[in-house]
Amino acid sequence: MNKNGHDRDGSQKWVCRKCKYYPKGDPKLKEEQKEPEGKTLGLTEDQFRSKYDLRFIVASKCKELKRGIYLSMYEFVKFCGITPGSGYRDLMLGPDYEPYRGKVRGEIYWSHPDSIKKMKDEGNLM
Repeated sequence: MNKNGHDRDGSQKWVCRKCKYYPKGDPKLKEEQKEPEGKTLGLTEDQFRSKYDLRFIVASKCKELKRGIYLSMYEFVKFCGITPGSGYRDLMLGPDYEPYRGKVRGEIYWSHPDSIKKMKDEGNLM
């Protein structure tokens, strides 16, 4: 509800989301201002992990990688939504994510494990 001017008698006018005016003491106004029931406060464990846990973020984004699409390290970090300086590089270069990455000419690429394995078998990636 937003305040929107005054009535002829000087009382405050209110406008609802449907663009209908209600006087300040109207019972409809009081009903709309009630807190929604069933809404929980705080974050669930998955929401918390997807916001702060780097292992969870990288693992979930690795599952979203598609066959035949290769992302550079920079593009993958951007895809994950990781901010610089958060210590992600050591985590991402660890043995847990070896099937998802390959290296060529000093550049690291990320893709679906089947695509990475295929390119490694052909000798295009290390």
